[in-house]
Amino acid sequence: MTDHNSSAGGVGGGPAPGHPASFGAPATAPQQRVPSDVARAQVAAAWVRSAPQAAVPPGQAAVPTLPPRDPGPRPDAETKQEKRERRRRERKAEYERKKAARAERAAGRKKSRGGASAPAADAAREETPGTRPGTGPGPGTAHTAPGAGTTDGRSAPAAEGGAPATAGNAAAGGTSGKAGNSGKAGKSGKAARVGKAAKGTSGKAFDVPAPGGRIATSGRRTHVALRATVLATTCLFALGSCTVMGLVIGKSGSTSTAALSQRDVDRYRLTSFPLDAAATFAEEYAMLCMTFSEKTEEERSAELARFVSAGVETNCGWTGSGSQTAESAAWDGSAEPIPEYAGHGRYLGVRVRLSTGQVAALTVPVYVRDLRTGQGLKVVGQVGVMPLPPGGKAPAIDEPVVDQALSDNLATRVLPGFFTAWGSSDATALARFTMPDATARATGGLHGAWGKPEITTAEALAPAGTRAGAAVRYRPGDTVLARVSVRWNGADGVGAVHSYRVTLENTAQGWFIKDVNGAVLDHKGGAAKVPETAPKDDKTTPPSATPGNLSGPDRTAGQPTKR
Repeated sequence: MTDHNSSAGGVGGGPAPGHPASFGAPATAPQQRVPSDVARAQVAAAWVRSAPQAAVPPGQAAVPTLPPRDPGPRPDAETKQEKRERRRRERKAEYERKKAARAERAAGRKKSRGGASAPAADAAREETPGTRPGTGPGPGTAHTAPGAGTTDGRSAPAAEGGAPATAGNAAAGGTSGKAGNSGKAGKSGKAARVGKAAKGTSGKAFDVPAPGGRIATSGRRTHVALRATVLATTCLFALGSCTVMGLVIGKSGSTSTAALSQRDVDRYRLTSFPLDAAATFAEEYAMLCMTFSEKTEEERSAELARFVSAGVETNCGWTGSGSQTAESAAWDGSAEPIPEYAGHGRYLGVRVRLSTGQVAALTVPVYVRDLRTGQGLKVVGQVGVMPLPPGGKAPAIDEPVVDQALSDNLATRVLPGFFTAWGSSDATALARFTMPDATARATGGLHGAWGKPEITTAEALAPAGTRAGAAVRYRPGDTVLARVSVRWNGADGVGAVHSYRVTLENTAQGWFIKDVNGAVLDHKGGAAKVPETAPKDDKTTPPSATPGNLSGPDRTAGQPTKR
C-alpha cells in the first residue's frame, strides 16, 4: 500500500527516500526524469568530444553532426469510451455557451423595452461552466498531465471525479478537454468577462455581442426604420420634382393674353376699328364730292348714292352751278369716334387737292357694320370743310464745327467727279470715287434722271470736340460727314437744287465716298415766311360753287387756301 503520510505526497510522488518498501524490499531512490531537450544537448556534447574531427577550412566554424532524435515512448491511443466522454463534454460546453448567449439576448430585449435589468443573464454567465475566469473544465472531467500517474503508464486514481484515468487518457482526454472547453466554452467565458468589465466601468449593464455577431437590442427595428425613412425621402423628392416640372411645362405651354389699359390704347392709337378700309372709302367719297359740273350732274348723283345712307343728300352739298375738279385726296390720320354708333363709326379727316392748287380739308362720317372684316361701309352724314391745321415752329439746333480746309478740298477734287458719275450711274467712274464696301445708294446713282451737277455748297463737319478754326489731322480709317448742295440741270432745261449727306472715309490714297443720303437739316429752325400773292378775281372759284358754303354763309372761313 501507498503511505499517504509520506513526504512524497499523493499519487505519483513515490515513497520517501530510505523508507522501507511495502513488501520488505528496500526501494531505491527514484531517478528524476531529465527533459528531452537537456538530454539531447548532453548527448550532442558527448558526441562532439568522442567523434573524430574533420579538417575545417580556415575562416569557417566546425558544425558537428548530431545523432537522430529519439522520439521517445508514444502515449497509448485514445479508446472509444474516452472519445465518447470527450465529445459529451464538448456538446455540454456548447450547450452551456448557447444557453448563456440566449440569456444575454433576452436580457437585452427586456432592457430595450424599458424593463428592469436582467440579473438572470448575469447569473447564467457567472454559473456557466468553463466561462468563469481562471476555471478549467466542468465537473467530472479529469485532466492529469502525462506522467502524473504511475511510471508504467497503467491506470491511476483520478484527481477529483473518482473515475479511473490512464496516462493515455490523461494525454488525449486532457488535451481534448482543453480544445473543447477552453476553445469553445472559453469564447463564451471571454465574452462574459468583457461584459462584466464593461458593466463595472460604466456602472450600468449593457450587452456585448459575441465575436462575429451583432447587437440584438432593437437592431432589426432600427434597420427597418432607417430603410423606411430613406424610401419615404426618395419618394417625396421624386414627387416634388414631378410637381415642379409639371408646373414649369404647364406654364410654358399656356397662352397668356396681356391686357392693355385705356391709356396704352390712346397712346399707341390702338383700335379694333378698320381705319385703313374706312379711310380709303372716305377718300373716294371726297374725290366725288369735290368734283362737280352741270354736264355730269346725273352721273355724279348716281355715284354718290352708292356711298351714303338713305337720309343723306346725293348732291354732297353742290348747289348745281359752277364746276370744280379734285386731283387727289388723302386721309390726314385723324379719326374721332362717333358716340351714336358705339365704336362702329368715325369722323375721318381727308385732304383734297383741287385743280386750282387749293387744298380743302373735309370731315367725312363713316360707319362700318363688321369691324373684323371691314364690310358694310356707309357715309352716314353730310361732309364739312375745315381749315387746315396751323403749322408749328421747328426749334433751332446746334451748328456743328465745319472744317473749311477739308470742305474746299472735297468741293474741288472729289465731289464734282463723284456726282457726275452718280447722276449717270457710270459704274466704271464710280469705282474711282467709292470705297470697296460702299453702300448700294452710293454705287447706284440716278440713272440719267439728272445731269450736269454743280456743287453749290460743301461743308465737311469736323469731329466732335473740335474747336472752331483749329486745324484737324485725320488718320487712315477716319470718317467725316459732309453736307452738300447740288444744282442739277435736266435735259429739257429744268434745273433743281437738292441737298445730300455724304459720308467719306480717309485712306492712304485720299478721301473716298462710303454712303450717300438725301436731305440736310436746317440748323436755324423757326418758320419760313410765306410770300404774299395778289388775288386773281377773274379766275377764283366763286364761294357758292365750292363746298365751303354747304352749311350756310357762316362757313366761308372754311374755304381752301393756297399753300
